[in-house]
Amino acid sequence: MYAHNMRGIFTMASGARSADTPENLYSRQWFGFCVVTALVLMAWVTQPAPVATASDSQPAVVDVRDTAFAVAWTTASDAQSTVRWTAVGGAFQSTVTDVRGPAFIGRTHLVRVTGLTPATDYEFSIVSGAGVGAGVSTRVRTGPGISIPSPDSILGRAVDPVGRAVRDALVTVVVRSGNRETGPMIALITDKDDGYWTVNLGNARAKGELGAFVAGSDARVSVTIASPDSAIATAEADVEVARAEFPAIKVVGAPVVTPVVLATVPPLQPGTVPTTSAPAVPSSGSSIDPRPLPAPVRSQPAIPPTGLDAQAPLLSAVPVIPGVTVIPTSTDPFEFGPAPLPGMGGSPENQPTPGRNVAPMGQTSMVRDVAYGPASPFPVGKDEQITITASDQMWTILANSGIARVRAIVDAEPVPESDAQAGSLGGGIVIPVSRPIKIRIEAFLASGESAPPGVVPETDFQISMPVLPGSSKRSSVFAWLVATYDNTGFAGYVRMPSAFDAETNRVLVSVPLNGLASGALFLPALLANTSVLIQDAEARLFSRPDELAVDFGLAGDQFSELEVVAPQVRDRLFVFSPVTKNYGWIDALKVGPNPRDPR
Repeated sequence: MYAHNMRGIFTMASGARSADTPENLYSRQWFGFCVVTALVLMAWVTQPAPVATASDSQPAVVDVRDTAFAVAWTTASDAQSTVRWTAVGGAFQSTVTDVRGPAFIGRTHLVRVTGLTPATDYEFSIVSGAGVGAGVSTRVRTGPGISIPSPDSILGRAVDPVGRAVRDALVTVVVRSGNRETGPMIALITDKDDGYWTVNLGNARAKGELGAFVAGSDARVSVTIASPDSAIATAEADVEVARAEFPAIKVVGAPVVTPVVLATVPPLQPGTVPTTSAPAVPSSGSSIDPRPLPAPVRSQPAIPPTGLDAQAPLLSAVPVIPGVTVIPTSTDPFEFGPAPLPGMGGSPENQPTPGRNVAPMGQTSMVRDVAYGPASPFPVGKDEQITITASDQMWTILANSGIARVRAIVDAEPVPESDAQAGSLGGGIVIPVSRPIKIRIEAFLASGESAPPGVVPETDFQISMPVLPGSSKRSSVFAWLVATYDNTGFAGYVRMPSAFDAETNRVLVSVPLNGLASGALFLPALLANTSVLIQDAEARLFSRPDELAVDFGLAGDQFSELEVVAPQVRDRLFVFSPVTKNYGWIDALKVGPNPRDPR
């Protein structure tokens, strides 16, 4: 019965496309968000008749329950997503748009119809772009209401052949145990999810009988991922493996990038860093070491931006590679002025202010004053060089877009807008090794003018960054984090996909050119094993840290322990429950430090 309904998902891979799709959503905010379908109840779906719609794939009806269902399909070109629906026999007067918002335009589409009546027949037709199904509709029957099950989340990630996050893709999940299987469940990987997806198996329903599906010890999870460019990947794993973290799935379709040297940040001259006797200020839920910290002092002179005609010694550290054009880099001019941010002193002589809520993270900070900061300035020297690389393919993309040259600019000591942007993030998982740095890449036309945003192509630079020494009383790993933003401004830091080179002790990350046009903040930090305790008995888990989140239900018993999985974004932490084996975002103000964690 579900075979026909699933055809919309599987035909994404087989349907040929007339044009390649750029990763038009790759940037561009690098949020480590998880978009999740929160099902409450499942229902049965009638066999839909063939639908002559404007979509290129037959619609797949998934995630059906007593009061809702979802529809997924693809198009060969960018289009909007709208579904018209009605109770059988009624007029098509109700419409609903893509879960990514009414303004979304793309090639993968997911629409949810909600507010329905249990055990009722409905029909829908797809409006995709300017076309509508020519009077032909698909019929769906909602199921009866049943009790809400316990959550049981699985987490996975989709990447391309070179390890970059897959964007704007549909993820279909089916669980099989013995001779039973679930109906199809679906998740959506948006440009903010960094390739991660999550599905709550607690919402799974047995195919055909519509009862709650209980996965036995032999259960296998089958995952199919379809990207906007028709690339597809499938994988299976035991359910216990999937609950821990489904193995990363490579979606074939993107070419492998061969890095070549594009530019290298020249070694900067080290400066002096005065110490301070500021007293430590206690805090709850912060990741910042409470010991007195040095005041920020500009550790190198400003070097004016340079062009392609720059000469040594600026380029003395750049390796010579035949046939590769070397583009020099510089540091931005910078003045450390006395103008303070609200509640923050602007110069070293100011007295520290008491610990306060970290703007805008919702946790209490140990950073008292911008003058003391969360860590020492970024170290400067030969071992701390940052190398920016690109592929021959990227140069071709740039040239075809009218870009004649690019310039890399690095600020080793940008002024943070807030404690949180300086590295004071709640949850205790992030221990900054130094203050953040800012990297900007400017693109220029042949005329010498800056390339406007509409001209800059969707392509990635490879940045090689050093692994910096740090210390923690807890087991930890080093990572470079990147600042992420939403429509209200700075939202936090997220971990980027990266590859570690043990021989050079460096980390290679892929960063979109558009994301570097106005400058991106990178924070070197240790990610320490950290846990928190639920303080509020009404604390709930959510699918993501913003207002679009799906409510997964209660997080657990009061004072139960949760493992912190990722840095705080806005007012929520991404956590894992060892008891329920579920992932989710929880309000940071409803949890507190675990006294058993070393501090």
